[in-house]
Amino acid sequence: MIRLCLAAVLMLAACSPAKPEDMTAHYAREGQGALVVMAAASGDARASAGDTLFLRKGDREYVVLKDNAGSFAATVDDALAVFGEDKSGALAGPRAQPDYALTEAGSETVAGVKGAVWKGHPREVPSLKSFDGVVSTNPALVPLGRALALQTRFTVMRNSAIAGGPGKFEKAMLDLFAKGAVLRFNQVLKLERIDKAPIPAAMFALPQPLLGRDALRARLSQPSKE
Repeated sequence: MIRLCLAAVLMLAACSPAKPEDMTAHYAREGQGALVVMAAASGDARASAGDTLFLRKGDREYVVLKDNAGSFAATVDDALAVFGEDKSGALAGPRAQPDYALTEAGSETVAGVKGAVWKGHPREVPSLKSFDGVVSTNPALVPLGRALALQTRFTVMRNSAIAGGPGKFEKAMLDLFAKGAVLRFNQVLKLERIDKAPIPAAMFALPQPLLGRDALRARLSQPSKE
């Protein structure tokens, strides 16, 4: 009887989901500095690229910028709205692009993590690959994936503002990043390793006060100090 109870306890333990833990993912970027994505056991996550930091706290998304006076933060929606106000260099008329689709094409292991291979291609020409990526849907990597998707979405939205927003190619790329934790995107972005170790809570702290659109616009318009 005791053996049966012990066996049942062991089976339940084996079937129980893994306890969330802090982890840090290191990505190599072609022609750029490394991208570091951190996720806390609480679900908070951040992605840092250069002087820009992206934070997810619960369902809220923030961007932390830096100038000569220090760091300042705003919600992603407010930041994109303010950056989108600059219409200098705006392109006239919509871009002509075909519709794109994503097709799953096997699996691939990157830095010891297995994921599904997805190919992006014009919908009418499946054989013409435009990009490919490897995505993991492991629940333990969800916070990392969300932070990486946030960083990618912000970059795409900001860079495509002069064209009136992301085109069909960019939207297909964002759909890929929304599928899970991207392990590789073409050869532009590739996971190198994931470290599992405690992360100080300060790494997920927001500079205060949080800037609204008016305050952010004023801060961005200040001349840089040499």
